[in-house]
Amino acid sequence: MDVDSHGPSVLQAKPTTTLDWDAVAAEIGGELTPSSAQTAIGGLTATLADWLAEEPQTQQEILETERDTDTDVRVVDNLEDPMDIDELASGTSRPRGVTIGGNPDWYPWPDRETCIFDIMCHLPRSLFSDNQMETILWCLSLLGIDNKPSLSTLKKVDELLQEHCGVESICYKGPLGHIYYANDLAAIISQELANPLIRKHLRFYPEDAGTHASQAWHGRQWLRELSPRIASPMIRIGAQDFYTYEPAKLADGRVIMPIRWFTKGGISGTQVFHGEVWMLCPVVTESGQRSYIVHEYKTIWFTAAELSLAFPTMIATFAASRLPDLQILIGEHLSQVTTRSS
Repeated sequence: MDVDSHGPSVLQAKPTTTLDWDAVAAEIGGELTPSSAQTAIGGLTATLADWLAEEPQTQQEILETERDTDTDVRVVDNLEDPMDIDELASGTSRPRGVTIGGNPDWYPWPDRETCIFDIMCHLPRSLFSDNQMETILWCLSLLGIDNKPSLSTLKKVDELLQEHCGVESICYKGPLGHIYYANDLAAIISQELANPLIRKHLRFYPEDAGTHASQAWHGRQWLRELSPRIASPMIRIGAQDFYTYEPAKLADGRVIMPIRWFTKGGISGTQVFHGEVWMLCPVVTESGQRSYIVHEYKTIWFTAAELSLAFPTMIATFAASRLPDLQILIGEHLSQVTTRSS
C-alpha cells in the first residue's frame, strides 16, 4: 500500500455487508424458521390483538371464568356491580388525651396498644419513620383493629415516659475544654433496681467467703477497706432497721455501734447477715452526767440474729431501762491510751 508522506493518511471504511434473507431463502428452496424469542413475541402480540378486538366481559363472566379455571379460589357469587363490595370497616377510635397509668396492668403506658406500638417504635437498630408508622396505623385501621393510638399520641406518650422514667444525658466539659455527654448513672441504677428481673441478681453487701474469691463481693477491698460511710448503711431485722453509726443493743445487753454490714455463709448454705461494731462503754462524768464513750479500738463481730433493739426503740425506752441517754456521747477511745472528746 502506497502512503503519501506529504499529506494526512486516510483510512478507508469497509462497506457494511447486509444479508438478504429473502435471497438466502430462495437459494435454499424454503423459508427460514424464526427464532424462539421471535416466536414468543409474535404469539403475545397476536393474543393481545385478539383480546382487544373482543367485547369486554361483564363482572359475572369474569367470576364464572375464575371459578372454572381455579377451583381452589373462593369466589363471591351474585355480584352484579363491583361497587357492591362492602368497604373495609375502620376500628373503634380511642378517646382523646393521654393518661399515664390509666391501666395498671400496663403501667407506665396507658394501655396495651400504646405499649406495643411504643416498643415497636424503639426497637434497637430498627427505628420506624413517621411515614412508616402512619402506614402501619392505616393498615390496622383497614383491618378493623380497635383502640389504635395516633402518631401524635405515641409521640406524647414518649415525651411523658422520658420525663417520668427516662435517663438524662448530662453535659460535661473536659479538662481540655471539649464537651461530652454521659448518661446519669444514678438514673440507670434506679431503673435497674426497679426492674424485678434484674433486682434479684444485684448484691449490696460484701461477703466474707474466707480464702475463696470468685465474685466482686468476695473482695477484701469491699469487705474491709471500703469506707463504711459509702457502703450499704442499713439492714432490716424483723420490723426494725439497724443503721451504721447508730447505737443498738444486743440480746445479751451490750450496747454497740455498728460500722459495717456483710454476709457470711451459714450452716445451711444461705447467706446470714453479720456486723462489725464498736463497743459503747457507759461512764459518769465529774458533774454526775451519765453517758457513753465509744471504744473504736475495740471491734467485735456478731450475727444479725443477736440484735435486739434499734436506736429509735432505745431512745424511747432508755429511761425505763435505767440506761444513759444514747443521744449524748461524750467521747471516743481511739486506743487504750488515747481519748477524743465529742
